[in-house]
Amino acid sequence: MDDTLIDDIITSEDRPFEDVVVPEWKNRTLRIVVLPGTERDAWEMSLVKVENGKAVPNRHNFRARLLVRCIADPKSGERVFKDGHAEILGTKSGDVIARLFAVASRLNRLNPEDVEELGKGSALIQSADSGSA
Repeated sequence: MDDTLIDDIITSEDRPFEDVVVPEWKNRTLRIVVLPGTERDAWEMSLVKVENGKAVPNRHNFRARLLVRCIADPKSGERVFKDGHAEILGTKSGDVIARLFAVASRLNRLNPEDVEELGKGSALIQSADSGSA
């Protein structure tokens, strides 16, 4: 096995970002980042919930749930919000949330069809029904 190849992959900076000024939030600059694979998987899994033994779409506050994972401090690069902050973030201006979600969607290569398909469940519903990922 080529350890150099593994090192090259692991040490590569492969998560682009975009800094966005939000005038409505005291002109704060937020860094919108590409999700690591584990975070993206967790967000996608959150788009399905199990009710009465059946997997159903969970579109509730899905924009804020993505944003809490994508908004980082421009200075440290660390996430600003914890997953539990999605409900609070979701109470902010729908215009601001939509604008930030558009940036996060573009950077993470999500398009409306992707979100719609994930919301339907497809493979995610099968995983939720079986109790495994």
